[in-house]
Amino acid sequence: MTSPVLPTDIFRLIIGYLSPFEVQNARLVCKEFYELSKLRSVWNALIHKHALHHNIPIPGLPPPLALRAHHAGPAGDISRALDALSALELEKRLLRALRLRQNWTSAMPVVKRRFNLDAIVQDHRIVSVHLLPNGKLVSHSVSQHFPRTAYLRCWDIDEASPAGGPKCVAVRELRRSRGTVVDKTSSEVRIAVTRDAQVNILSFDPSETSDPEKAFVTEVVDGEAHYIHFFTGTTLITGDAHDRIFFWDTRRPEEKAQLQNHHLEDRSLLIRDVVVTEAYILLLRTNTLELYPNPSSNMLADGKPTVIHPAHVHQWPWRIDIGLLSLRRQPKSRSNSADGIYIVMRYGSYFPWSINLLHHYELRANPIYSKGMPVSNTNVPFDFPPVLQDTIASPVRLHAISDLAIGPYGTAVWTDSHTEDYFDRADQGQRLAGKFFPFSRSQLDDDDEEDEGEGIELSDQVATAAATSVYAYHEGDNWVSVAVDETEGRIALGRDDGSITVLEYV
Repeated sequence: MTSPVLPTDIFRLIIGYLSPFEVQNARLVCKEFYELSKLRSVWNALIHKHALHHNIPIPGLPPPLALRAHHAGPAGDISRALDALSALELEKRLLRALRLRQNWTSAMPVVKRRFNLDAIVQDHRIVSVHLLPNGKLVSHSVSQHFPRTAYLRCWDIDEASPAGGPKCVAVRELRRSRGTVVDKTSSEVRIAVTRDAQVNILSFDPSETSDPEKAFVTEVVDGEAHYIHFFTGTTLITGDAHDRIFFWDTRRPEEKAQLQNHHLEDRSLLIRDVVVTEAYILLLRTNTLELYPNPSSNMLADGKPTVIHPAHVHQWPWRIDIGLLSLRRQPKSRSNSADGIYIVMRYGSYFPWSINLLHHYELRANPIYSKGMPVSNTNVPFDFPPVLQDTIASPVRLHAISDLAIGPYGTAVWTDSHTEDYFDRADQGQRLAGKFFPFSRSQLDDDDEEDEGEGIELSDQVATAAATSVYAYHEGDNWVSVAVDETEGRIALGRDDGSITVLEYV
């Protein structure tokens, strides 16, 4: 006697109570279960329930889809991107995402693959390293002695061979460069470079496969700039020789808006990070956090650059040594709520030792902010001041180098000097540690019964939390730069000898 075949809608209802791995086991029961477990509608529902609703990124999407899904628009964009995938592709990507999240947030994540990228020349030091959403890695290295030379290099991480590792697909020597900024949201490799007070945009030409030295194509942009603070798409934030800050579009370099804080006594204070949206610009300086309206529609006044004053300025209690901002990616289940900003920083100190803490702040969405009105001092998108969520123990020895990277899904990774747990000594070695920041109670849906968190008391000495993951450690002291890709489960470590190590956790 054969068992009756379950109607598809009833089977899908039952599947809703199973994990994706249990669904794989269920298909071994009988032919009917096997066929039903291969339905696209089943895996589409599972990927929404077990990944998107829990803010888990989906590895393996083609770059244009990954870009649209992970860096722009509401979570509905992800659903549209997934519509192009088959049932088998949905299944593979969901299982990969869940395995990555389990390993990524564990106490000691297991490295699945490791690549070592050699230095281009001797006596070079990695200044910055970037993992891009298109599977590329970009590094900037500088010579440690005069005459100063610099190199930009690009590797294709997705096409890494098991034996040879990633291939360097582009390289460019830079002379008289004052700095570089990588467009981290583009589906292409694009880098803004300042040279002799002029802006050049370097783009990677994938058709040039024979000679990496010819693979970077240069576009010269009209308009003067001594420093570049931000670059995405056609938008630039630059500084001139007088430390004035300008916001402008490379398509209209004659139209600029000056971002000016009249209360800032020292305009040379470094800009640590920038977030730009259609409505506002958020500048993280050494001593302040400044919110400006986006002046895209009003760049000139009487033929001169429009002067934009901040809608709000927050003063930090101490000088910031290193700090980063991230526009927090909203889970699909909360896509109707406003975006928040999370901030991770390490304060400096006037004493001969570092303040051995990382501070995690949350800039919460203002519930009465009107999106239809321009940002002003009476209509700001966030509630100020930022709320301190954690002070994280992260000791750094005197004169030791520490770096920090954060992602839009809640991961922060950093290097520090906490090594006594691994080597029984604290005078040498480095640790690559991290912490995953789940959405706070203030970010839950309005119908949740949780009370809003009030944060913790600021301290320069007391830690309220510790790293939740230790990704790597070693007995050397040559890690100088770190980058993270939460979606693909990668961390890149730049060294002071010009080499780079890439760690993969899925």
